[in-house]
Amino acid sequence: MSTITSISGSSKQEYIETSAPPLSRIPSVEKLSSLAKATLEAKKSKKTAVEEKRQKFWEKYKLYDLDSDSWLVAGDFFSMGYLGFEATQCFIPALKTAAIVQGFSTAFGIIGGIINIVVGLSCIAQGVKLLAKGQKTDGYRLLFDGALLILIGTLMTIGPLLLKLAAGTAVTAALTNPIILPVLFALLSTYITYEVLKKLVPIWRGTDLGTQVMTQIDMLQKTFEKNDAIKLLNTILPKHVTIEVESEDSEDGPQKKAVQSDFASLKQYIQQGELNKVKKILCEVMNRVEEQAGLEATLEMFEMLQQVLELEESLELLVQEERVDHIAHEQMDGEVATQASDFGQKTIEEIHPHQDQQNIATARQQMEAIKEKIRPHKEELAKQLSKWKKIQHVRFLQQILYIGASIASFGTFLPKANADLINGVVNTSMTLANFIPLLLDKLDSCKYYRNVPVTVPGVEPEEITTKI
Repeated sequence: MSTITSISGSSKQEYIETSAPPLSRIPSVEKLSSLAKATLEAKKSKKTAVEEKRQKFWEKYKLYDLDSDSWLVAGDFFSMGYLGFEATQCFIPALKTAAIVQGFSTAFGIIGGIINIVVGLSCIAQGVKLLAKGQKTDGYRLLFDGALLILIGTLMTIGPLLLKLAAGTAVTAALTNPIILPVLFALLSTYITYEVLKKLVPIWRGTDLGTQVMTQIDMLQKTFEKNDAIKLLNTILPKHVTIEVESEDSEDGPQKKAVQSDFASLKQYIQQGELNKVKKILCEVMNRVEEQAGLEATLEMFEMLQQVLELEESLELLVQEERVDHIAHEQMDGEVATQASDFGQKTIEEIHPHQDQQNIATARQQMEAIKEKIRPHKEELAKQLSKWKKIQHVRFLQQILYIGASIASFGTFLPKANADLINGVVNTSMTLANFIPLLLDKLDSCKYYRNVPVTVPGVEPEEITTKI
């Protein structure tokens, strides 16, 4: 419990009646807790709607829906097949003249190419959705991926056709050169690598948001002090976010502006009646946390945010009790001080008979209840953070395979190089690289964190209002 310094004044009774805050719920914290809960409920509703849709097989694999998994899984499979047949022919050159192998290679190349074009369009569609949520790194990465996948798909489609219809021409030689696809796949992986490393480097250094939040939760569980509660709140809440604000000086309508979003600022906005501003901030905070820790961990962090806000309120009430206790013991006259020493809390009640002591008991009971609630949320948060981090490492392995294949492909230019062996290794590496997204796209538990993630729309301020 924090120490309250002595407050000067000639009359203890006068101070308590005129200056001491009442032991009742703190309106700004109570309102902020309510808004955080409404934001969480709105996001959960959107997530539930997405998952209910995906429970139906034909909805999950709908061919004419760019959000479905059909094109992603098929694209991974046929890309693997095409590259696998290419690797087989490199390791066993005699198969290059086998009609059945050429037929399979041509079929997988054409079908895989068409599918990759559709996957490219899906990437662009998902990228636009993420940009709408303010998740720029992932959004621009998906736009970049989409453009390159369309190019790769086009080459995979026309390459086998050119070999059949225009073999020996300069155009065919250029577009079917074994080095082209590895370089394009490596180029495709550069932006993904940047996006993944932007998440992994803080994880490796122990400075990522998830690690910081878990550290603050551990600290709070040891002390359950007000300062540690506020530190945890300000770890989840960024210092500032960019939202649309009304400007009296602008004739162009709402303007994008960076505003403070820490705990103290949010309380101040509520006290000033700027509830819509707080709603916009909470929506943006959720989008930002989701980009840094994944969707499911974000939901748990908002659960934790709500619980800690209630805890902070209870701790504030107990601090008020300490303030009253301090006043009673330090500034009363000698006779009352003696009574306080002998009778403790009873004396405080005699000094301030109008004080509702039941609020203190309620605050303590609430604090104990919140302690119990925090434990399971902490365990679930740790679980979701662990899953999100593992998937980022798996995605990074895929990029290593792509980039390694691209570098190895240049070995064919070395004197006396065994081109077939090198190209076989290159195609095998890219086949394995395509197997990784096949797993991520097929496993439903990875749907929010794969290269082309399932997107749950962000929460709008109006939706928070309907959930309060």
